[in-house]
Amino acid sequence: MFNRNKNQIHVLEKIKLKPSRFNIILKKNNEEIKLYNSYTGEIIKFSNGTKEKVLNILHRREIKFEKGDKWIDLLYNKGFIVRYDTDEYKKATAQKFKLLSENRTLHLILLPNEDCNFRCIYCYEDFLKKEMKTHVKKGILNFLEKELVSYKNLNISWFGGEPLESFNVIQELSEEIKVLCNKNKVDYFADITTNGYNLDEEKFKKLIELNVSNFQITLDGNSQTHDRQRIKKDGGPTFNKIIKIWSI
Repeated sequence: MFNRNKNQIHVLEKIKLKPSRFNIILKKNNEEIKLYNSYTGEIIKFSNGTKEKVLNILHRREIKFEKGDKWIDLLYNKGFIVRYDTDEYKKATAQKFKLLSENRTLHLILLPNEDCNFRCIYCYEDFLKKEMKTHVKKGILNFLEKELVSYKNLNISWFGGEPLESFNVIQELSEEIKVLCNKNKVDYFADITTNGYNLDEEKFKKLIELNVSNFQITLDGNSQTHDRQRIKKDGGPTFNKIIKIWSI
């Protein structure tokens, strides 16, 4: 089941480990959890009898390898725990720029909706444009149909306005893009910059299915500071609803 030899285990016993910053824990019900790592793409399911052991490991800030602990060995092999001195953000950023620099990655920034449900006090947008028009969506797909043959990777960044104001556009385009990428044998990955207000568990899981592996959500400090600066259209607060995302 595991590929680690005796020498590797001996080395592992002498180093500190930590949970990966790219871990996402999906709780389907009280009897089952799924672990997803957005860097490696690994997914593992655990049920009663094992999930508590795994969660106990992943909730530690520092993890010490214990000989014969198959769960730590499994999580390490799959990238859910890493060496304590690993800078995962630097590693992921370097990988992304390496792909882009090879000129075989096409990177598009798409705005599903240029309107926003917030009216941040420092925002410079006028919000005159709204949801992406049908002819624009067709133009994007036609462009990709012609160009993907020249690339190995496609990176889509969903931006706005607030992209989740038009989740339907993201879903529609993503499904078409995945078909085009499969047809042209192109690796597809996506990220999203969102204020997080419209993000819930259902949308979160769907976005993962649509190859969105990086979420950038902005909080302006504590609740008092944030709610002074990042307010809804009607002037209402936003902090408490956004912070609930972390319990998904």
